[in-house]
Amino acid sequence: MTDPARNDALDSDQWYQAVTTGLDAASLLGAGSAALSTIRFVSMLKKATGKNTHQVLKGLSRQERVKLTRELLSINHPELTRKMIKLKQMAGEMPKRYTSAEVRRGTIMQMLDALGAVSGITGSMRSGNIRTIAVGLYEETSE
Repeated sequence: MTDPARNDALDSDQWYQAVTTGLDAASLLGAGSAALSTIRFVSMLKKATGKNTHQVLKGLSRQERVKLTRELLSINHPELTRKMIKLKQMAGEMPKRYTSAEVRRGTIMQMLDALGAVSGITGSMRSGNIRTIAVGLYEETSE
């Protein structure tokens, strides 16, 4: 918008404020989901390899990639037992190990998701809506 008066009029409308708050809430849900996913990924990386994210970006050995692949497959397919995963790997239906490029790409995507989550939370904090949503959640849980 190029007209400041029209922008001020929209900012004062009740429906506009409600829509903005709703969009911020949706953004925060997405940010929370991305943060949870990133936390799970980092803890799984540490469990499978014993290395931090920076060391993983440098590269993993073949054995570490096999272990990481097994862990990821068991997380992504909880309905399958370890034996069923192994059989599917032998049949070529599932990968035996991810390549270094795939591990690196996945790690970078998780880092970008985390950056997006921080960006969403920062935007909600700047608009002041994060305080309103937090108070609303607190009021709902205390009843």
